[in-house]
Amino acid sequence: MASAIADVAAAQLRQRLGDRRSIVESTGDFIQKFFRSQGFTLLLGAARTGYGFKGALWALLERTTTGFEIRAVGAGARAAAFAGMPVGWVTVKVALLSGALAGLAGAVEVAGRAGYVTLDMSPGYGYTGIVIAMLAALHPLGVVAAAIFVAGILVGADSMSRVVGVPTYIADVIVA
Repeated sequence: MASAIADVAAAQLRQRLGDRRSIVESTGDFIQKFFRSQGFTLLLGAARTGYGFKGALWALLERTTTGFEIRAVGAGARAAAFAGMPVGWVTVKVALLSGALAGLAGAVEVAGRAGYVTLDMSPGYGYTGIVIAMLAALHPLGVVAAAIFVAGILVGADSMSRVVGVPTYIADVIVA
């Protein structure tokens, strides 16, 4: 979702800078026009959709019997089987749900970046997602804070690289 939001903002920036003015001259105009534009509305809609998915996932895991079964099987499959839960079926449901969410994320990534699949499309978002999930302690709502933290590290490393000349790989070392 973050890349889709960034792509919308980048597309708006490219559209606004089409008249070849320098970035410094056009930044103020861009900010004013962007907040009044349809792109900002689309950006907010995408963010609300992402938060809606996170809230729905949290509600599924924390407030339903299916979520209880998922958490129980994840904590201890033998104990869940002893309690009478269908461990195999719960595992299949979790695999289907996670595959559907991963497919949705991939579709958004392809649609937001280029509109078609290329071999060099993924810059390692999967590994960053694993780090975020670990920092969030696998809690759906903790992912928001962990994602903002990791994004700050990555964006900060890019800024340090441009301003001071520090290699961008320092962020990979910090995140790892």
